[in-house]
Amino acid sequence: YDWIVPVPTSRSRFRQRGFFPAWELCCAAHQVLKPSDDSWQRSAFLWDWKKSSAQSVGQDREQRRESLASSWVLKPDWQERIRGKRILIVDDVLTTGQTMQAVAKSLKGAARLDAVCLFRTL
Repeated sequence: YDWIVPVPTSRSRFRQRGFFPAWELCCAAHQVLKPSDDSWQRSAFLWDWKKSSAQSVGQDREQRRESLASSWVLKPDWQERIRGKRILIVDDVLTTGQTMQAVAKSLKGAARLDAVCLFRTL
């Protein structure tokens, strides 16, 4: 991979938790996969937050999709930088897959996108 990027989290969630789980996983993956481009280290800042999405715990697939649709966008200066890159998207928990789909959609232009998560809810 050229980049390993975390699923975005809002500042309020970061403050609430005190850490960014997907970012921590990216750092660990970096040690093993050794991405070819060091821009990944700024990948936590790829997105502009338009609004904080509602807490996703307890939401169904459609509620999550609607909540994510207008929460964040890829910063314009990153649009060209992702073109042709092989990107691994990392998250800590996958529930409905809506967040991963939203992230993948925002990274259109990449040569290849793969996604991985540590846990899957049932």
